[in-house]
Amino acid sequence: MLENEIVDLFKAIFDIKKVTLEEPGEALEQGVLFISVDSYTEDTKNGFVKGVLRGNAKVYSQSNKLPLGFFTRKLRSAGVDLTRDLFCTDFEMNLNVFQNLIERSFSFTYFYTSEYDPEQGSLNEIVF
Repeated sequence: MLENEIVDLFKAIFDIKKVTLEEPGEALEQGVLFISVDSYTEDTKNGFVKGVLRGNAKVYSQSNKLPLGFFTRKLRSAGVDLTRDLFCTDFEMNLNVFQNLIERSFSFTYFYTSEYDPEQGSLNEIVF
């Protein structure tokens, strides 16, 4: 559930159609936002689960199709309802991959809160 939430959030903020948690292949598909999760911690208390997800995101593109400052501009123009639980750093980390193919990336921390109400009772059977 959390994975889908972060993918949908990044699609909405950065207006990139394909956002994935998969690693980029050798072909370095362009125009795709690749998310790498570094760590996730959570705590359950008083009917809520609160978590912190840390990771990196990167895009491969032609240098003229992904201008410097792209991530910063998209975050500024996104509404506070999309960005209030997201903290981004290391913007526009650049790496020339091949000729004019570049990799632009940033680091992020996402704060997650949800109600936690597991069903009470005993386990009667498991069906595979």
